[in-house]
Amino acid sequence: MADFQLQFEPSHLLPLAACYPVEDDRDALDAGMRIAGGEYNRANLETIFRWKTGGRGISRLGRNTDAEIEEALRLGTSAQTERPAIAVLCGLFGVNVPVASAVLTAINPERYTIIDFRMVS
Repeated sequence: MADFQLQFEPSHLLPLAACYPVEDDRDALDAGMRIAGGEYNRANLETIFRWKTGGRGISRLGRNTDAEIEEALRLGTSAQTERPAIAVLCGLFGVNVPVASAVLTAINPERYTIIDFRMVS
């Protein structure tokens, strides 16, 4: 197992954190909390989708029925492991791994993270 090595000086952490406005995440995290609480609806999915994509491709979500969205969110949140959670969400039109992982992250940020080539390692 590789040892973790911080890529910058610890004194840079607070200034770097200040560059990222947490309020920008609030709507998505609130939508994730509502989904976790059983509100498996299109509005919550669209909020997280817009947060992740900046709105690009949101029209594709319109190809899903409300029932399909509800079922995918319900099954995704109840999955015991990550693979089926991602798989069921990717069954929706317009949702691939980056968006599916963003949905799961908004629902449970302690368990999940966003999977996307744009994310910095």
